[in-house]
Amino acid sequence: MKKNLKFEYYPKISEEIFQQSINSIELAKDTWDKPFFFDTKSYLDMDRIQQTSKRYNTDEIENVIVLGTGGSVQTLLALNHLAKKKIFPITSSRSVELKECLDQTSPKNSIVIPISRGGETLDVNSTIGIFLREDYKFLGLSSMGTLNEILRKIGCPILDIPNLSGRYVASVSNVGIVPAYISGINVSEFLDGLKSGYALFSNNENNDALEFSTYLFNLYKREYKTLFSMPYSAVPEKTDFYSAFDNVYPTEHKLTFSPEATVWPTNVRFLLHSSDCHQIFSNP
Repeated sequence: MKKNLKFEYYPKISEEIFQQSINSIELAKDTWDKPFFFDTKSYLDMDRIQQTSKRYNTDEIENVIVLGTGGSVQTLLALNHLAKKKIFPITSSRSVELKECLDQTSPKNSIVIPISRGGETLDVNSTIGIFLREDYKFLGLSSMGTLNEILRKIGCPILDIPNLSGRYVASVSNVGIVPAYISGINVSEFLDGLKSGYALFSNNENNDALEFSTYLFNLYKREYKTLFSMPYSAVPEKTDFYSAFDNVYPTEHKLTFSPEATVWPTNVRFLLHSSDCHQIFSNP
C-alpha cells in the first residue's frame, strides 16, 4: 500500500506532567456527560435519510449545492474528496460564489440543501430565493425559524437538526450525513471510522491530542494568553525566524528575529507548522 501520510510531531512534555492530566481526567469524568459526538448512531435515522433522499440519488443529479456556514459545511468539505458528485459550498451571499455556481449547474442536474438549525442564518436565507427563481430542487435541513417557514412554504422535504452544540454535530447528524450521502459518499464507512477514532482517542495512553492540550494548558498557567497558530503555512509571511526549540518547563530559550521582523508583544507563543515538525517558540 502506498503510504502518503504526513505525520505531525507536537512538543513533548514530561511523563509526570502528562500523568497529572490523566489523573485529573479520571477524577472529574464521572461529573460530566460523555461527549455527544462519541455516539455515531442515536442522532441519525438512516432509513428516513435514504427514503427522503432517494429521489436525488440518481445519475441525473450531478451537483450538490449546500447553503450553510461554519459547522454546517465543514464536515462535508472534509469528505469532499470522496464524493461522486460535484459539491458547491455556498457559505455567503457574495455574488461571485453564486454566479460561479449558477454558471456551472442547472436546475435539472442539481439539488440545493440549505442548512440552519435555528433558521436565522442570513447568508442562507438570503440566497434561497436566487435558486428558487431558477426552479432548483430543494431538500432542507432545519428545525425552526425563518428558514423552516420558507422551506415549508415551497413544499420541499425537511429533515431536522438535533439540539446539540458545536461543529461536531455535523458528523453525527443530518447536517453532514445527508449531503454526504446524496453526494455518493459511503457514510457507513465514515461513521465506522469515527467510532474507531473516538475509541482510540478515548484512551489516555499514547494520546497525542491529550498531550498537546496538556502542553497548551501549562502555557496558560504560565500566563501565556495568546497562541499564534498557522496550520496552513510552513513559515509566517514576511517574517524570518531563527528558531530555538522550547519545551514546557526547562529554561526559556530566546527567539532571534531578523531586523525586518515584526516586534511581537510579550506573553505570546508561536506555533509554527512545517512538513516534519511543530515548534513552539517564545518571543525574545
